[in-house]
Amino acid sequence: MMTRRSYNSLTAPVMTLDAIRKVAPSAFALEKHESRSDRYAYVPTSDVIDGMVLEGFVPTRAMQSRCRNASKQEHTKHAIWFRRADAVPQLGGLYPEIMLVNSHDGSSAFQMFSGLLRLICLNGLLSGETSEVARIHHKGDAVRNVIDASFTVIEDSRKAVQNAQLQSEIRLSRDQQLAFAEAAHTIRFEDSAIGQSIAPAELLRTHRIEDRSADVFTTFNVIQENVIRGGLRGFQRNDQGRAIRRTTTREVKSIDQGTALNRALATLADRMAQLAK
Repeated sequence: MMTRRSYNSLTAPVMTLDAIRKVAPSAFALEKHESRSDRYAYVPTSDVIDGMVLEGFVPTRAMQSRCRNASKQEHTKHAIWFRRADAVPQLGGLYPEIMLVNSHDGSSAFQMFSGLLRLICLNGLLSGETSEVARIHHKGDAVRNVIDASFTVIEDSRKAVQNAQLQSEIRLSRDQQLAFAEAAHTIRFEDSAIGQSIAPAELLRTHRIEDRSADVFTTFNVIQENVIRGGLRGFQRNDQGRAIRRTTTREVKSIDQGTALNRALATLADRMAQLAK
């Protein structure tokens, strides 16, 4: 069902440390995982969060990857998003953001990605192939290095806002929107059975009045939300084409998969903008 929401009725999210601890407890691991050698410097993500806050950033969202190895659950990969505390929304509802990824089990160094928060639907959008990615290993003054890198990455996020402005001025025909959706469908589902039950056009399904525009950036937002959040319904069919089972796409909860999909879709949006000029 289409819901009416306005930018004025929404506020940019801010997470407390207690809220982060509930959804990403591994960010507060008290020590490195036992599998790490003495050469691995334990640098808790919680120290980075404290340092970022002191430098004028605020955490906005957090998540933690699922881990099949129970012994690594308290040290597994997690992601924290930040924005400047004094940031104001642009284009009616975009905030430049930083996505920080880390783990305490050796599966990830500190990684930082430039991104945007779309306030109208609280979508987290990563920049495409032009995004700055900073990688800081667990050695030396890693906390200081992460904080220093954050200023470079947030600047790249501001450039992403300018790119969003350009994309919002380029309109797509219905055929071009369908081509965008078909390419995104291939990226997300490839040859999976559930993907075969979802028509590519379903990725263009809008959830609010503000998403009815056919410009590149809005189309990208609509497709990205449907790809990442899931909830699209379809039917599995037998060899004769008869519907035999209702299916629903799942939300993407893997940090690595979500990051890869976001960046691939952002790059696809850049290509669509170039073609539609």
